[in-house]
Amino acid sequence: MPKESAASESAAGIHAAVAYKQPNRVVVLNSKIVRAVYDNNLLQADKDPTTGSLYVVPLTKETTGMFVVTESGQTHSITLSPKERLTAQTVTLNETGSSSSFNRHLAPSELSGLPYEERIQTVLKLIPQLKDSEGEALGGTLAGVYLHAQPVRAWDVLGLRLERYRILNRTKHKQTVREPEFWRNGVLAVATEASDLAPGASADLWLVRSTR
Repeated sequence: MPKESAASESAAGIHAAVAYKQPNRVVVLNSKIVRAVYDNNLLQADKDPTTGSLYVVPLTKETTGMFVVTESGQTHSITLSPKERLTAQTVTLNETGSSSSFNRHLAPSELSGLPYEERIQTVLKLIPQLKDSEGEALGGTLAGVYLHAQPVRAWDVLGLRLERYRILNRTKHKQTVREPEFWRNGVLAVATEASDLAPGASADLWLVRSTR
């Protein structure tokens, strides 16, 4: 079983040291995880449908962020620092605290001076608060090798364009969501809520583009 990780909490979320290339368990007390958003070039994450926990495998030694949404609608931000010498860890989140570190939209003036990478991470963390009514219609489709992405909506946030697609596995076999298949000109980041899709399953896919 994964060992309990010493995670520090702050206004910016939780920071935890985890095992590199091992399945670290993320669990929320008194709730279940229903969605996770992360860069699948840096992390692999699989949900346990029975317990509602998440098993996260860091693919690089780079410190990276992700966020999880629980069945109660709360959003938790997690910063993971992979360490080679650690065994698999358990990161425990407390649902009884504040509802979210990102429970409001930040004004552009608060973040206008941030570098591109930090703005991209902030835009991805704001996804749970975005409403379809605030976005605009999105046209076109994205075709991968086995997965096709249907457009949903688009938003202009912090000088970047966030596009939401719904990817569907129409094959008879489980398919891995491969980030490189969805890179296009002008795309700065790709994020998805699932690493793998069973036959007939679907998941959200987000692209962050430059507005220039």
